[in-house]
Amino acid sequence: MSHPQTISDMLQTSPDTDSNNVKEPFIYSPREQPPKSFDSNTRLRRDKIVLIQRFFQTLLSLVVLAMIILGVSKAKRLSTWQQRSYNTISILAMAMTSLCLGSLLEYLGSMLRWPLLARTKYQMRDVR
Repeated sequence: MSHPQTISDMLQTSPDTDSNNVKEPFIYSPREQPPKSFDSNTRLRRDKIVLIQRFFQTLLSLVVLAMIILGVSKAKRLSTWQQRSYNTISILAMAMTSLCLGSLLEYLGSMLRWPLLARTKYQMRDVR
């Protein structure tokens, strides 16, 4: 007997009368996989690459923001639509900068968390 493909197919099939041959449709046995090896050097290298990428994203967004501010500061007088465009672009650049900086600090914190916690042994009463 093949496994039904959809829930409506499962509802339309009649249940088996033999109780020894009954299979539960939603429970499948997981395939046995060997445990993954953990290499701390590979993890450290990958963390450094991600940290460098996020740092350069933050730096790039700061440079774009500085270029926008310097470009507008050299202009003599802006029309109403130029002021609105400047406000929109500068707000987007500031938002991008803050998101990049927040992402960088979050990743740095998560990267430093476990080595700091693993430095000492903790008792069960310490965990609250």
